[in-house]
Amino acid sequence: MKLTDGGRTVYGGGGITPDVKLAPYKPNKFQDSLLQHYALFNFAKHYAATHKITQNFEWTCGIAGFRKFLDSEKIAYTEAEMIESNEWLRSNIKSELFVDTFGQEEA
Repeated sequence: MKLTDGGRTVYGGGGITPDVKLAPYKPNKFQDSLLQHYALFNFAKHYAATHKITQNFEWTCGIAGFRKFLDSEKIAYTEAEMIESNEWLRSNIKSELFVDTFGQEEA
């Protein structure tokens, strides 16, 4: 019998079963559209060019700055899509900013 470093039993063939199973995240159509247009990546490049990003950075310009960027790029969205995706947008924009500033591994 084998044990993990944490003392859990490892049974042959299947690996370790997670304590909590989570369904894979599936982006909605709006989020898919943003990803297909590289909107988050391009916004992060644009934003980082004029703002200092530190390791304790919190994105404070809010969704208004991202809306202006989408408008300038002629990427369509609705108010409902922005509200529904607010948390996803904040998390993913911050992630893109950190990757842009610190590199993939450190971010």
